Amino acid sequence: MSVKQTESKITALYERLSRDDDNAGDSNSIVNQKKYLESYAQQQGFQNCVHYTDDGYSGGNFERPGFQAMLNHLSGGKVNMVITKDLSRLGRDMTESSYYAERFFPEHGIHYLAPGNDFDSMGDNLMAPFQFAMNDVYLRDTSRKVRQTLDMKRRKGKYAACPPYGYKKAER
Repeated sequence: MSVKQTESKITALYERLSRDDDNAGDSNSIVNQKKYLESYAQQQGFQNCVHYTDDGYSGGNFERPGFQAMLNHLSGGKVNMVITKDLSRLGRDMTESSYYAERFFPEHGIHYLAPGNDFDSMGDNLMAPFQFAMNDVYLRDTSRKVRQTLDMKRRKGKYAACPPYGYKKAER
């Protein structure tokens, strides 16, 4: 669905990734998300696009600097559309992600799109609750697996933390 956009309003393109991939600058995933969103916006005729990016921030936390900057522009009336690649890029906390996508954005006149999940805040989104739940489960499952791995290292007597400041981990 193509919606005509007011020229002066910003189309917010939001990208997020929880881990860096050792590249200087934006990670490969962030670069790919930006290309995807720019292409989508161009195909739909959306203009005045501005990127808001959080590279290296968990989707379970909504106090991310790029997300907060976007919210500040939303509250200032500068933005009337937000687009993420999919719902997991908005966030992985089921309650907060659902709140922003299904309540906050529509109540503030913000059209939210997540084309990777066919989500449109102006349409019927019957699968959205399940998608939000699956994103939340992924976050919790990953956290559980990381804890298990660290616990296993500790039980084997291996160092399971980052080296102290100024030290490097020995290569083995």
